[in-house]
Amino acid sequence: MIQEFKYTQNPEADTPIMFIDKEIGGKDANGEPNIQGNDFLKELLYLSDTLNKKNICVWINSPGGVVTEGQSIYTAILNSKAKVDTYCYGIAASIAGVIFQAGRTRMMADFAKLMYHPAYSEDGKQDKGLEALNHSICTMIAKRTGKTEDEVWAIMNAGRKDDKGTWLDAYYAKDNGFCDEVKESDSVNKNAITSEMTSAIYEKANLIYNRVKNNQTIKTMNYKNLNTTLGLQEDASEASAIVAVTALNKSMEDLQKKYDDLKKKLADCEEEMDAMKKKAKADEDATKAKADEDAKNAKKAEDEAKAKKADEDVKNAVALGKIKNDAEVIKNYTSLYLASPETTKALIDSLPINKAGASFIVNKDGETPTDTQAEQSARKNGIKPGTAQWYNAIKEFELKYKN
Repeated sequence: MIQEFKYTQNPEADTPIMFIDKEIGGKDANGEPNIQGNDFLKELLYLSDTLNKKNICVWINSPGGVVTEGQSIYTAILNSKAKVDTYCYGIAASIAGVIFQAGRTRMMADFAKLMYHPAYSEDGKQDKGLEALNHSICTMIAKRTGKTEDEVWAIMNAGRKDDKGTWLDAYYAKDNGFCDEVKESDSVNKNAITSEMTSAIYEKANLIYNRVKNNQTIKTMNYKNLNTTLGLQEDASEASAIVAVTALNKSMEDLQKKYDDLKKKLADCEEEMDAMKKKAKADEDATKAKADEDAKNAKKAEDEAKAKKADEDVKNAVALGKIKNDAEVIKNYTSLYLASPETTKALIDSLPINKAGASFIVNKDGETPTDTQAEQSARKNGIKPGTAQWYNAIKEFELKYKN
């Protein structure tokens, strides 16, 4: 949130007015900050995007200043959600004249002046850094005036012979696409601004270059180490350093974008891996469930086959007379067969074939009984083992069923 409005006169108004009324960038003779591009940008966008102002007007009366600071303001005006108009009410020189071009509607007082000239370095050298800055300035003006960059370059250079820049009055500016509307002065109004009132700024504007930093900073700052670090000549101009730094920033932005792309791809890969792991776990669970089901079905089939075999063998034994055709006896032999197929089959095979068949009682522990058929018969008749009656009953049973 903006704590203090530095450049806005009336932030609560429906159409706030912002002022560019001094140099752009750097500090003044008293050490006070001039118009700071990034602060101006943030304040304008706050009015537009946070306070939702539909219209904003930027009033300009400035000799220009630092190019990069001015570019921030130019960009803010172009990209604001609000309709931002510009009004030159005195002088809009150098980068201030470029900022003027960013307005949706560009208005000039009839006594106002625009001034354009190429960017210069303090030592007068021309290098690739200055070429880049001049190309940038030409593009910014050409895009808003409908002229080609070559035409803009020619206008910017028209005043170089006396090193005073190219000055455009309001009517020439309107006729040549540099202005949309000229506001006529009211000669009756004693408060009207006159052209004489702009003379001081006019004189100052002739001394302003399209700079990257203010003059005081340029004269005192040592750029040798910075230039060496950037891979430039030690005596390269500040403009060249700015271009190099801008290129580095662009490289950093590109690297950041690549990093963000790789980070997204990594996140996508991790998401895909998670999906694959979940699928693999689901497949594993499905395979295990199928194996369990198959084992269960196999056990069921085995038990059914064993039960069928037990039923068949017991029925065959009954048919042969080896086992008494009694439901309880058959049930006992079948249970014993299911518990121990081989042992029970061997027992049934050892039984003699006779009409009476074998009688069989499974003991409480499920063990194969040890009593013979004669002994079982004696027990059924209530005869106690070891008595004379016990032995007589057994003998009689054996004689009876011998044949």
